[in-house]
Amino acid sequence: MKLIADSGGTKTDWRLIGEFNIIHQAKSDGLNPYFLSEIEIVDILKSDPLQMFPAEEIEEVVFYGAGCSGDIQISKMEKALSEVYSFAHVHVEHDLLGAARAICGRNEGIAVILGTGANTCYFNGEHIEANIPSLGYVLGDEGGGADLGKSLLKAFCLEEMPDHLDTAFRIKYGHTRDSLLQNIYSEPFPSRFLAHFTHFLSKNMDDPWVKDLIFERFELLFKKTILQYPESRHVPVGFVGSIAFHFSRYLRDVAESMGVQVGQILETPIAALTLFHMNDDE
Repeated sequence: MKLIADSGGTKTDWRLIGEFNIIHQAKSDGLNPYFLSEIEIVDILKSDPLQMFPAEEIEEVVFYGAGCSGDIQISKMEKALSEVYSFAHVHVEHDLLGAARAICGRNEGIAVILGTGANTCYFNGEHIEANIPSLGYVLGDEGGGADLGKSLLKAFCLEEMPDHLDTAFRIKYGHTRDSLLQNIYSEPFPSRFLAHFTHFLSKNMDDPWVKDLIFERFELLFKKTILQYPESRHVPVGFVGSIAFHFSRYLRDVAESMGVQVGQILETPIAALTLFHMNDDE
């Protein structure tokens, strides 16, 4: 049995490849080793959604995770996974490699994660050859969910939103400037909190003000990262993540205006990753 996981800033998708290639699936909270201790990770791995997987029968775990880029973070995740799946060979990889394999398979391309956060790379068909650091939601992540939410909340707090949107926002969320700042600066997982407000943008995405906000952040994504790869002009640029999927219309418009060829746009990479690893075994 082989267990595949793709973990982002908010959730983790799991697929178990069982006997006769029968697939079982589950979801859990996001498992970012930058924000969680080893004990907290183990607690999530032992949570109810994952109890359906027979830990003692799993022979291999391939975990693609946000934050799994440095030796310390990878080691933390490997130890937590090995404690729960003690009979398995554990492989921990960055979620960017998972996105590249899901989008590109074994072909050359630019892969972009656009979910709660944002990250990009040039994938040569075998491994990631170049990566412009995303810097996280505080300093970067242009176009990601937290970045879009931050731009929306900033406009709300500075009373820069049109009156009709300001009223709709207050009715929907009941927030004031003070309550928003309290959540952003004092509560855990601020990036998830910020990204939550992309639902409001999605519901109002045909509004000219909202469209301009989304275009501005997507244009920055292209200018700051995607167009910095020399290959971006002659290989497909594929996207994976909830923001890319739900705002794909505007993403394609911005890409066209920048002269970029868009490849696949996937909401999640887990299905494509499962097929990738099933083919690996053949």
